[in-house]
Amino acid sequence: MALVAVDVADGKEIVGVARFVRTGDFTAESAIAILDHWQGQGLGTALFQALTAHAFDEGIERFDALMLAENEPMLRLMSRAGAVQQRRGSTGARGSVLERVESHG
Repeated sequence: MALVAVDVADGKEIVGVARFVRTGDFTAESAIAILDHWQGQGLGTALFQALTAHAFDEGIERFDALMLAENEPMLRLMSRAGAVQQRRGSTGARGSVLERVESHG
């Protein structure tokens, strides 16, 4: 599943992409890419919220994401969403795990 954001000014330029790939019955790996000049304007957050909604509708209960330790905007986005962060190895990469928090009752 992938979501694409297009600049409404020209209707052609792709300014952001969010996607997930199922890695198990209830898990998926997520990724977001936003053009540099569109970062910091809430686009990544909006795409991530939409992506999460689609994933949870498809039965995904957990997102795993691997990112560079210096990717502060993405680390903050995942943290605001409730993700637990873990250091991965000596590369400086960080892993984030976001689990579905909605109740099933």
